Amino acid sequence: MKVSLNWLQDHVKVDLPVEDVAFKLTMCGLNCESIEKHGDDHVLELEISSNRPDLLGHRGVARELACLLGLPLHPLKLDYPVIEKDPDGRNLDEVVAVVVDDEDRCGRYVARVALDVKSGPSPPWLRQRIEAIGLRSINLVVDLSNFVLMDLGQPLHTFDLDLLEGDEVVIRRALGGEKFAAIDGSDHELDAEDLVIADSARVVALAGVMGGSRTEVGGKSSRILLESAWFEPVPVRETCRRLLLNSDSSHRFERRVDVDGADIASRRFFHLLCRETDTQVLAGCLETMREDLLLSVPPITVRPERVELILGEAISEQEITRILAGLGFVEETEGDAAGKWSVPSWRADCSREIDLIEEVGRIHGLDRVPDRQMEVRTVPEADSAQLSERVKSLMEGTGHHESLTFSFGTAGEFVEIGNWWCAGEPWIVRNPVRSNEGILRRSVLPGLLSCVRGNRLHGVETVRLFEVARVFHRREGMDRPVEKIHLAWVHSCFDGVEGTEAYREVRGVADAVLDLLRIDKHVRSSATWNPVPDDSGMLPGS
Repeated sequence: MKVSLNWLQDHVKVDLPVEDVAFKLTMCGLNCESIEKHGDDHVLELEISSNRPDLLGHRGVARELACLLGLPLHPLKLDYPVIEKDPDGRNLDEVVAVVVDDEDRCGRYVARVALDVKSGPSPPWLRQRIEAIGLRSINLVVDLSNFVLMDLGQPLHTFDLDLLEGDEVVIRRALGGEKFAAIDGSDHELDAEDLVIADSARVVALAGVMGGSRTEVGGKSSRILLESAWFEPVPVRETCRRLLLNSDSSHRFERRVDVDGADIASRRFFHLLCRETDTQVLAGCLETMREDLLLSVPPITVRPERVELILGEAISEQEITRILAGLGFVEETEGDAAGKWSVPSWRADCSREIDLIEEVGRIHGLDRVPDRQMEVRTVPEADSAQLSERVKSLMEGTGHHESLTFSFGTAGEFVEIGNWWCAGEPWIVRNPVRSNEGILRRSVLPGLLSCVRGNRLHGVETVRLFEVARVFHRREGMDRPVEKIHLAWVHSCFDGVEGTEAYREVRGVADAVLDLLRIDKHVRSSATWNPVPDDSGMLPGS
């Protein structure tokens, strides 16, 4: 986002070189990517994260800067003169009506009407402000709506009231196949998922995205209707992507604008318009709001000891109070919430104590946290891990390739192996990702045999594989799997070996493994030792 230094001065009096301003903003999380000179002004290109839509306006950036420097933030002027009735004797709700048919997507809608509008060229100060950040001056009304957008981060849209058909503005879903001509000259075909602003005859704006060309304010406009609204972010984003239509307004609505900002921005617009012209504004406003939209986050407790634990530095309660108050958080003083902090409406990203601690750390300065020497200790490798590596090296030395198979399996696959090797029923996976991964494996062998089968299907007949991995068994009295490390290997030989040669080779590998594991040779005498029971279905060599 482009931020004008002279514009920031409207909100906070900063007496620092632009380089120092850029450095302070960068150190608190608003990375300054570049600085450009524009006449007597300097423009900073700031990187704004998607969870901070409050910084998509100069006032939000000024608030951060004021808190960093300990300076007051200038109050906004929102007052303007009003008239009760138009020349025909009608008050506001008799001139136009607002109907919201989709409150789920249009949470708040504020409309005001101005008469005797002189929409000529903008004054020099206004042109300088918007041109400094790359916008083109069009006329006073359009430029002021863009100014308020870039000042407060709240999108506005103005309609020529005389070009609206009927006396009612409806916020509704588009009809399938309905046409829309945008102010950028593009034409679009809408579907039922698009939210629109319509009069009695046609669509006049795409809600949260862009206004229509048929009701835009021009040099001859004398009556205007100003829209300031809050639209659900996700539908706005979906409409923009489908129609390939983006704007400064949609960029902000997609990230969730301030709910309270709709009325403030509308009043700010008319304050500036009435200051520059003799425009007359009808008293009151037409407003609709969804009931649950203003539900706020419960007050949050910030514990100084927790701040010290997280940030690594003790920060005084006075400093914590100064920072949070400067950012717009309000300390409760009454009732059960006394001592807690209420979150401002523009900070939807803060809902927990850790969020407020982060704010304290940002403004206090993470670069001010004292350095501490980190203690680094080497942890010796576990004996079981060392033994596993030695077994793997032995198996690789005998010509076997290590295999890595899934820890899940199918209950019916290789059931004979599972029954003689593993006691108890397998552990069932409640929500398996795939149908063939419904149990935790009790043996490594089924996975290896599946690998052999896959190799044979691809024409590889001689396969030597091994795996050292965890298996999962049941134990009486325990409600969770018992994990054990198993070694298994397979030797699939179809290279013309006859007699007992293959068996003796596999037996030799087994003897080497058992020697490495230091299992007593007397237990595994070649004449008596056989780990496979007679009813296993497997045939021992002879």
